[in-house]
Amino acid sequence: MNADFDNKGKCRCRCCEYRQYVRGTFTFNGVAAIHQLPDGPLEPITWREDGVPNHFAPGQHLFYGHRGAPGTLTDIYQNPNRATGCEYRGFDDPGMSHPNPAVAIVMNLEFRGEIIDVCRGRVVRTTTWTVNHSRP
Repeated sequence: MNADFDNKGKCRCRCCEYRQYVRGTFTFNGVAAIHQLPDGPLEPITWREDGVPNHFAPGQHLFYGHRGAPGTLTDIYQNPNRATGCEYRGFDDPGMSHPNPAVAIVMNLEFRGEIIDVCRGRVVRTTTWTVNHSRP
């Protein structure tokens, strides 16, 4: 996830933040699997904010793009820093594993990325994309 902000554009750099939402399904041998997100389980229709549960410590989750949270190697604001940076670089590697390699895994996910102006409380831009994968 990459976003470049411009102080002359719709949203001043320090006010722009990235958010990522996801919905969809995982199945193991055709049976729905529970995939836990920071604010609840993945759902097929309802958007949930995406992130990594318990990333920093138990109960301290990583939500992509929140400037007020500690940065990580997969959630970076830069040029010049996290508080005022005009560039966001994020990385997400969606997936789910099963210890038995013979188990068929199907992943069907839809993502929504938003640039929000936290100073004005509005969405500036929205983009959606899908990720589908199966094995074996």
